[in-house]
Amino acid sequence: MSHNVLFISVDQLTAATIANRNDCLSIPNINSLAANGICFDRAYCSDPACAPARSTWMTGLFPSEIGTVFNGAPVFDDVVDLGSVLRGAGCRPVHAGKWHVEGRDVHDSFDVLFYGQRQIEAGAGEFYDVSTTHAAMAFLLNQAAESAPFFLHASYVNPHDICEFQHSFEDKPPPELTALGLLDESWLPKLPDNFNFDPREIVSQRVMRRGGDALIHGPIEARLQHWNTMQWRAMTWHYHRFIERVDTEIGLLLDALAQSGLADDTVIVFSSDHGESNGHHRMFQKFTLYEESIRVPLIIASLGSWSFGEKGRRNDTYLVSGADMMPTLCTLLGVAVPAGLPGRSIVPALSQTDAAEPETVYVECNYWSRALVDLRWKYVYEYMPNGDGSDATPPRNATHARGLEELYDLIADPGETVNLAYDRGHTAVIERFRVRADQVEADRRSRPLTDPRAVETARRWGDALLAYWQKHPELDAMRSRNEAPLLNRYHSPSTP
Repeated sequence: MSHNVLFISVDQLTAATIANRNDCLSIPNINSLAANGICFDRAYCSDPACAPARSTWMTGLFPSEIGTVFNGAPVFDDVVDLGSVLRGAGCRPVHAGKWHVEGRDVHDSFDVLFYGQRQIEAGAGEFYDVSTTHAAMAFLLNQAAESAPFFLHASYVNPHDICEFQHSFEDKPPPELTALGLLDESWLPKLPDNFNFDPREIVSQRVMRRGGDALIHGPIEARLQHWNTMQWRAMTWHYHRFIERVDTEIGLLLDALAQSGLADDTVIVFSSDHGESNGHHRMFQKFTLYEESIRVPLIIASLGSWSFGEKGRRNDTYLVSGADMMPTLCTLLGVAVPAGLPGRSIVPALSQTDAAEPETVYVECNYWSRALVDLRWKYVYEYMPNGDGSDATPPRNATHARGLEELYDLIADPGETVNLAYDRGHTAVIERFRVRADQVEADRRSRPLTDPRAVETARRWGDALLAYWQKHPELDAMRSRNEAPLLNRYHSPSTP
């Protein structure tokens, strides 16, 4: 099998936003991709942050294995990336748009069509995405059909600009658009059903993401605590507009592919690096292990006459990891998959209903926390810092003590609103996932961080987590799961 591949990636698009049709969002071009391909409804990022997730795409390894354990931490120099693998196999790797693989110059292994004067990381999708489209269109329309196979990555920023919307209101409240008569309330999406949450979260979630002193975007969190219902709903309205903006760019790119004469020989892969919390669990942005943050869209499609079977199908039972992206792309391009990668190609699942399905999918988050997901359960766990200098190596059970845990029944409670980890009726499920976590981590080749800034960030975060544990000794009882009064205790914060 050998095809050209057009990889269309967007930034911060959660799977449910496009899977659940609603009257507040119009995305005809993404819907067209779904109609011309196969949607994998259970696809997960490797880590809900830009650089870690994208680095996994480009290396096939998890963040703890390559050094990019959070934004700002560079990939180890000796790690081989996708562009080098493809070029070595005679396939042309081409890139346009956002890169954000820390410490790795995209020009070293890709032919770059558009990259901006400096690295594109966060905002300005309104401007960068237009140039990305034009560059990719020009490539397709000028590419001879008989040329060597190519891999074209059209990497869009939006809907990531929702972050810039949030940052704009760190020191002031957002305007009341309905009160000002600029929006009608009927235009605003409703608050998500899981706007409220079970506060028995892991400590790393509390310290990193909750409260005005949160380590990640604390100033925004401080303001959001005072938002009313209409302000939350207006943020979702803005998020939808950013999605529609990038959908327009995707439509132009698909038109160019259709006109290029390459459609019959080109597979389209569409995905996002991670999701967007967008009010679910009263959260914003990513950096959490809830579904809206880690579950991403994944469509493999063709505008040509061939297909891997009936088009427009959905696969909701095959668990896909961000670590599967590199093996999958290599297989589609007819390139040998590098040895030793933790992921696997999902190409067999495109045409075989009996393709072997992964038992679980594994996700890392914020250096200290992890998740395992199967078709019914999600198990979330964290590690406690040692505070003795050993924390510069990503934590695992062999070196660090486990902290708190979360368990959600994704069938009975798809919104993850009741943490079952402290219900003794689910002890067997917890134990099974603990064993599975040890098995998965035994296969991870975690390496010590070497970049001084990354080491300092890991230490600073670890110090904050240790301080929280020391300030709240009652957490030790939760960790041992022996505190009867905590069992099944659920608190739902009031809706503003």
